Amino acid sequence: MDKETRISRSTEGDVAILTVAGDITGFSENDLAQAHKEVLEQGLGKLILSLEGVDYINSAGIAVFIDLFMRSEQHAQKVAICGLKPYFRKIFKMVGLTKFTALYTTKEEAIESF
Repeated sequence: MDKETRISRSTEGDVAILTVAGDITGFSENDLAQAHKEVLEQGLGKLILSLEGVDYINSAGIAVFIDLFMRSEQHAQKVAICGLKPYFRKIFKMVGLTKFTALYTTKEEAIESF
């Protein structure tokens, strides 16, 4: 716990990819929101959140994802998540986040889903 959130941006064709590592908590909100804003400003309508390096997500972190999904929806942006550890996959399903996004094992599967 208490690992700094690290976010890197890349693109593959018309798909934006935010690779996130560390912990996702309320402290992650500004960094993740800024990275997402930059993707939206580029006009990219497809986003993958690559979460292989995420070690911890608390309830405030879940709220950060909900905010991101809502902003994506407002901009007609499709979102997919890949690399989520099995425990977090279960949590995402339990709290209903899979209503907003699909979960994939690999980045390649997520890209193909678009």
